Amino acid sequence: MSETQEFLFWFVAIKHQDVPAYIKHLDKYIDPSAQLIIAKETARGVHHQSQGEHIHVAARMGTDTYKLFHNNIHKTQMKLQCRAGGGVGKQVGRIKDVRDSTKFLAYTVKDQDGFIYSDKHKGSSGYYDKLYFRNIDLKTIQEYIEISYPKKEQWDNDLIDYIKLHTIEQTYPNLDEIENLMINFYISNSKVKRTPTRQKLKAVMLRYLMYEVHMTPQVMTLIKQVL
Repeated sequence: MSETQEFLFWFVAIKHQDVPAYIKHLDKYIDPSAQLIIAKETARGVHHQSQGEHIHVAARMGTDTYKLFHNNIHKTQMKLQCRAGGGVGKQVGRIKDVRDSTKFLAYTVKDQDGFIYSDKHKGSSGYYDKLYFRNIDLKTIQEYIEISYPKKEQWDNDLIDYIKLHTIEQTYPNLDEIENLMINFYISNSKVKRTPTRQKLKAVMLRYLMYEVHMTPQVMTLIKQVL
């Protein structure tokens, strides 16, 4: 029985200059006709080993195939850390609870409205300055980018999804990192230069900790710290 193919989403904390080599690794595990998006991003206060540089990947593939790729490439060959430890932050992780793949596809290409096109690729593939995609037409990519910018600046749900996308599979959440992510989200998205209040940050952080992560004694301790 063939594997079910679906969009899987993960991040990898690597230098952007290493993306072409990463694509070559991935090509050995996915079908040539599979839809693939890789977006480069640089964040403040996280991924110190790669100076904040990391990528978000959306690839249509089977879960078992991903696990094989993850074990052989991420763990064995690239020796990336799947959990924070030893002074090194988490370097790779897949989000497993995807309720709306369109939303996560939109987040994958967020902040790509200013990308630079290279005519090296045509049609349903493209290699931009910060974005690589294939087997997806450019119009669809542009639609995902449009979706990624909320029409109204009421962002509780968007903040929660953004935090989930960037803290996937952590051993336990880090309050400073969550705050940094929320501030980065405002900086990237607010067209009117809105600034979040401390009360707003606390409310979103509490919602995330209480309802979006597995409850453990460590998480309960973090909730009490926020309160």
